[in-house]
Amino acid sequence: MLSAITKSGVAHVLAKYTREEIHELRRQPFYCPACSEEVILKAGSKMIPHYAHKPRSECNVHDIGEGAYHEAGKWQLYEWLRLQGYHVELESYLPSIQQRPDLLLTIGKKRVAIEYQCCRISPEMIKFRTEGYKSEGIIPLWILGGNRLKRIHTNMLSLTSFEKNFFQQFKNIPQPLLLFYCSSTNQFARFSHPILLTNRKTIGRLSFFSKTSSTLSSILSPHKSVPPSYVYQAWLKEKKKFRKQIPGKIKNSTDFSWRQWLYLRRLHPSILPSLIHLPVPYAFLYDLPTYQWQAKIIIDEIEPQAIGQPFSLPVYPFNQPPDLKAPLLRTKPNPIQHYLGVLCEIGYLKKLKNGQYMKLMNLPTPKNAHEAMQQDEWVLKELLNRSLL
Repeated sequence: MLSAITKSGVAHVLAKYTREEIHELRRQPFYCPACSEEVILKAGSKMIPHYAHKPRSECNVHDIGEGAYHEAGKWQLYEWLRLQGYHVELESYLPSIQQRPDLLLTIGKKRVAIEYQCCRISPEMIKFRTEGYKSEGIIPLWILGGNRLKRIHTNMLSLTSFEKNFFQQFKNIPQPLLLFYCSSTNQFARFSHPILLTNRKTIGRLSFFSKTSSTLSSILSPHKSVPPSYVYQAWLKEKKKFRKQIPGKIKNSTDFSWRQWLYLRRLHPSILPSLIHLPVPYAFLYDLPTYQWQAKIIIDEIEPQAIGQPFSLPVYPFNQPPDLKAPLLRTKPNPIQHYLGVLCEIGYLKKLKNGQYMKLMNLPTPKNAHEAMQQDEWVLKELLNRSLL
């Protein structure tokens, strides 16, 4: 940690002092403001001068595993905000909730807790910290370390289930976004309007900002999504890979149940109807791959229905709600409802006023992968004509 207090309660940030001044500070003890344990001063040549708890510390808020990358980024963000004229505190301890955000920013009557997260923590911890700040009327703002940004293409990232937890929304920015900061390059990255192509491959608007030429307001300003044509062309390319891929070894129980489900229905991924595996907003909230839950909705729920006859669809198929991730989102629309909306717009379904649906046509199952890819091309044209994102 970068800040500790003396016996009299005076806070000292070691990074502000010269080596000679730090040498003099070693003559007195320093304590953690959260647990009151005595801490160790560290001022080597590789890391920013900081404090560390002693081995076997019982402090429940000190950061375990923080390294040079994290400490440097925390200090850089502090200086960046301070130079913009903001009132910002470094590692300010909040006794009422026993939490210590990396930075506590005050803007007029509002307070913002900034968490700079470079290593993995559990979704439960993310939610716990976020709800703690909200209970005190503090706005949480999470920034991931740039070491977690895995770029595939111009506007495409590879996101694990961990990074997906950090999508957040703000009043003036309703679209989910991720924020990154790299302490090695002094650069911010913002990724918004996410559309899942595979379980990890995610397309969206990716923008970079230099720390020296950007401000907090510029990074959090409203921004446009990528053109639908870009998303759909990327989707079509991914769909071709999906149809051509040779099944590998079964990796987990989800993969096994999916293959068994296909086998029992005499189906194969290469010949699934083209309205299965469509790009829809908020699909990152679902634990299952897009092609799996969409296939089960169409094959098990919709196709058995008679054309022109009203029917009801369960709010959540498969007898369980989606595994909603992203505890930082203000609202969590159901991705299944977005998908049904696309099916209506494209002319496969019609939504009735009473909330029921009516199937307007039967979906032909392609005879082979070539025919399936021709159907994919047709769906692409329909999606582009309607711009359904």
